[in-house]
Order: sequence, then structure tokens, then C-alpha cells
Amino acid sequence: MVTVRSPSTVAVAVGLAVALGVVAVTVAAGGAADSQVAIEEDTVEQARGDVAEFTLSVPRGESVTLVLDGADGDRHRLNLTDRIADGRIGLSINTYRAGSGANASDVFAVDGRDALSVVGNDTGALPDDSYRVAAYANDTDGDPADAADLRLTDPGLANATVMVAPGDAVDRIDSRAAVERGRAEGWLTRTDRVAETDALVLRLTAPGIAGAVADEPGISDETRFRAFLDRPNTSVRVAIKHPTPMRARQYSHLNGSTADAVVADPERDTYYVVARLAGVPHSYGLEGKRRTDEPNYYENEMVPQLVVDGERRLNPGDIGEPNRTAEFHVTWPEATLSHSEDARLTPGFAAEPNQTVTGYTTVAPGTAVTVSVTDATGIETPRNATAVVTRETAEIGNYGSRRRVFRASLNLSGVEPGTEVDLALAPTDPDFPGEHRFDEHRAPVDSPRASVESADDPVANGTVRVASATLPDGGFVAVERAADGTVVGSTEYLDAGAHEGLRVPVSEGATAGDSRLRVYLAHDSDGDGTYFASADRSYADSMRAVGATVPRTGSTTDSPPTGTATATPTPFQPSVTTGSPTATPSDPTAPPPSTATVHVDTGVTPTPPSTTDTSRPDGTGGATAADGPGFGALAALAGLVGAVLLVARRGSRR
Repeated sequence: MVTVRSPSTVAVAVGLAVALGVVAVTVAAGGAADSQVAIEEDTVEQARGDVAEFTLSVPRGESVTLVLDGADGDRHRLNLTDRIADGRIGLSINTYRAGSGANASDVFAVDGRDALSVVGNDTGALPDDSYRVAAYANDTDGDPADAADLRLTDPGLANATVMVAPGDAVDRIDSRAAVERGRAEGWLTRTDRVAETDALVLRLTAPGIAGAVADEPGISDETRFRAFLDRPNTSVRVAIKHPTPMRARQYSHLNGSTADAVVADPERDTYYVVARLAGVPHSYGLEGKRRTDEPNYYENEMVPQLVVDGERRLNPGDIGEPNRTAEFHVTWPEATLSHSEDARLTPGFAAEPNQTVTGYTTVAPGTAVTVSVTDATGIETPRNATAVVTRETAEIGNYGSRRRVFRASLNLSGVEPGTEVDLALAPTDPDFPGEHRFDEHRAPVDSPRASVESADDPVANGTVRVASATLPDGGFVAVERAADGTVVGSTEYLDAGAHEGLRVPVSEGATAGDSRLRVYLAHDSDGDGTYFASADRSYADSMRAVGATVPRTGSTTDSPPTGTATATPTPFQPSVTTGSPTATPSDPTAPPPSTATVHVDTGVTPTPPSTTDTSRPDGTGGATAADGPGFGALAALAGLVGAVLLVARRGSRR
């Protein structure tokens, strides 16, 4: 509906009187009445089948005459009375009822206890046309007190948007406010994939049905919309786009009696139909028998349709045509944890609280998922942690499939280091137990004492210097390029304990340019005394390799490298504390940054790059390789000399 409002005649008259200093004079009673009659809207444009509305300002308790004149000579004359004496009359025109044999008293109505009567033998027919709506205070012989336009247009086709919510949210989506709240809180979002146990939220933009909805019995827009969807030859349904050759096309029927929830906003021509596909009746072929057994979606594309009185208002024509409106995929409800190789998570966790595990799933954002820790030596199991699926997505597998991300915080305090725990995932929704096909995983647990700290100036003559490293089970200190994870050096095998003053030889060119390096700890998993990234697992802290990013690569001149690691070993004593601080590295096991997409509803202005060199640990910056040592001071001195010469030259020109 398009409505254009104009200021009332009273407001304009008062404004002019104040601005020009006009002194009020007594006018005739008829003039005073005319000046108080106005139509608030200039133009109302409405699709045929919807409800058009006008608001009139009138003298309190008085009557006015309203005349609608069509271009083809159609005329409707109404008397309106302000019975409740509030100075306003709301007129509604249900164009769905305005057929050739319509009764005018059914088409036109006023709000509340105000009164309406039809003048003459009016049928109430309103064909598509433009109408002049004129309001008269007393009679219709002279000019009207005010006038507006009513335009009735063809409704055209409906549009649709597919949204998704957690399966247990169907009872929460019961109003327009709930829809807006779900979108703001992130558990109701647009999508092109819906798991069977999710709540499918089909948002329809459907001009031309508001009058039919209003014509149904009910105390609210929602109850009337349900009754509308249950009328003969009226329905919302979704159909499989490409059925198998051996079976007829499958339809899922989302009518008023089968939908879990509906929300209606007729003034905006917007309607929501909410249902779990797993619980919706389906049939094979339109005339097939309705079935309530488990539907078969074949991981197929689905096409929604809106049918009104036998006419397809959404996606008419062949369902199999390309680019169908609001087409979406139905998926299995699945989930997996991150970095799984043969159901074994790497690198693992530390035996302390707040160990973060990341997972990926096909179910809707806002869905609660339970991660259970079992078979953990040293603690009573299971221990459960609840994770909530986010709108963040990541690419999983080799086929470009994207899944939504969830993270859970595990408490592994008391787990004996060196053992493995089993992690199992399950839905928290009791209505659909066992429907989520979630995998089980094993994860190793390390001592929280593992830690590494790089030196203040870590790069020297082809080595990376390490201030200290604690390896509770022995192993290696390794170095890799932070950008791509390529290993560029490692120590020889180090005994269990704390080591200080290590130097790790790295391959030629590893410290050149602006490449950043990571230092991390690894077990001797295969027991051969030599580090191989493919065989020797990294020490872990919350699914991150225990390590530190080297803050600066450079070419510090120092004594030549020894070729092997040097260390001052300290006997390792197991600690009863909850852990010692470890550096927070970038996650070498996480999906590449380019594969993760974080949902952003609004635009983000990029932060301009800093002009300050923060490459040194103290943040003071320094000379770049191209500048050479001391370049900043020489440049400043040269600038000062140049300024003095320039002043002297300008003085000589005077």
C-alpha cells in the first residue's frame, strides 16, 4: 500500500494566521464547518484485493458526505457520522469484496462506534481504476471541503524469502515483535539451506490477499490468516524441484492447520508461515494422499508456492524451471568438530578449564548443541558443555560446502595428561532425539605446564632464539612460517623439563623479508628422535599448538649459530597448580582465514592502516631493511639543513 499524507486544512490555516499576523474574524457557520473537514491522505494506492484506508477529520459529533467517482462513471456516495465525538472517522474499503454484485455495506466500513450509511442503490463494485474521493461538510452542490485519490492496481505475483530458526523456536515466533527480536538476536536469519529439524520461516510478500484475510473469522490477524490458508483451493506448499524418475513429485503442505506458527502483517502485505519440515504432512503428487511418515527430501532443492483460489501467486509455471523464487535446499541435521583426522582431534587440549572446541553444523543459528566429555582418566564423566550455533560460516571439505560454526568451552581440570577423551555431540531438543547425525571424536590431553617464550630479539644469523620452553613429555621446539605453516626448522630431541636459551636453526631465507615465524612445541609421537610435522603431534592448549609468534624478523648480527640447539636443562617437577601462562599464537590448525565468513548485517568501514611501525616488541618501530640503520636520524638532519638553505635563499631574493 502506498499512502501519501498531507497536513490538515486546520493546521495550514493556523500556521498562516500566526505567520502573517492575521486577526481572526467571525465567519459563517457553514465556512467554519468546511474548514474542519479534511482527508489526511492525499493518495492511497492499493492492489486489488487489499484493504484501502482513509482517515477524515470532522467537527466533533457531526456528519460528512464522502463521494467516490471513478473515471468510467462509477460513483459511490456515503454518509459518515462521528458518533463517539472524537473528531476523527476511519474509513476502510475492502476491495476483495468489491465485485460486480457486491453489497456496498460489506465493502465500506468505519472504525469503532462511528456510523456509515450508503446513499442510493449502491452495489459496491470497484473495478481497477483511479477514483476521486471528495469530502463535503453539508451537501454536495458546491466544492468539496477536501479531496484525495484512490488508485486500485493489479496485485501481480507474490515474492518470498526463506529464513531459518532453531527447531524449538516455533513457539516463540508468534508475532511481528518476535520476528524482529529473532532477527536482532541472531537466531532468525535468511538462508538457502534448511535442516529437516530446523524451523523453516517462509516470509511472503503477497499484495492482493489482505481483503481475503480480513474476510475470515477470527480475533486477530494471525487467526484470520490461518483460516485463509485452510480455505478450499488456497494453500502454502513446498515442492521438490527435481523428483526421481521412479516417484512422483513430493509436496509438503504448510496450510493453516499444519503450520506450527503464522504471523500476519496485512498493512505491509507481509505474512510468515513457520513449520518444521520433518513434522509437516506431505504427499506424492498434488492429488496424492496426505502422509505423516518421514518425508524423503533426497538432499534436494525445494520450491515454495502460494495458491489463492486455485491461482498460483508464487512461482507459477513449471517448478523445474531455473531461478525459482526463494528456492532452497533441505539438508540432514549434521555436525562435526574441527580438525578431525580419522575421528581424532589435533592438536588436542590442556588439562585445565576453558578449553575451546570448535565445530561445524548444518542446523540453524541459535540452536543449542551439547558436547559431552567421556572416557577421561582422572575425572568422573560425562562432563557436558552447551554450545550455541552462530551465524558465522566456514567452508568444510573439498566440495565448497559451508557450515555454521559453534564453539564450546570444556572443563578438563583433573584429566590425567597423556590420556585421550571422547567427545560426543547431540541436540538439546527433546522433541527430536537422535535426529542429529553427529559424529564422535577422540582428543589427546596435554599438561597445562607446556609453554614457550621467544627472546626479545629473536632472529639472529639464521637462527630463532627462544628464551624458555617447557616440554612436560619431552619433544621438540619447531619453527614454521606463520603465513602457510611450512616448517623451516626444529631442535634435536629435548628431554622432558624446562629449557632456557635455545637457538633453533632455520632454513636459508626463512628470516628474509617480512615473513613472520611461529615457534611451537611438539611431541616425539613416533619415538624416532627426529621431528616430522606429519608424524609428531604439537603440544596443545585448547585446540591450539602451544607456541609464540616471533614479533619481528630481521638480520641482527651476532655470534655464528652452533648448528644445534643449546639449552640449560632444568629438572621437570609436575605442578599441582592449574597451569602456567602460555603464549597465545595464531591457530595453525584452524581453517584458513579466507574460508570463514562472519555474518554482518551492516556495512563496516575499514580501519586505515597505521603509519606507525610497530614491528619491534616495544612498539617504537625502527629502520626498515631498505632504509638501513640510522636512516631516520639522517633524514631528519638532512631535512633541517634543507630548511635552513631554503630560508637563506628566500632571503637573498628580497
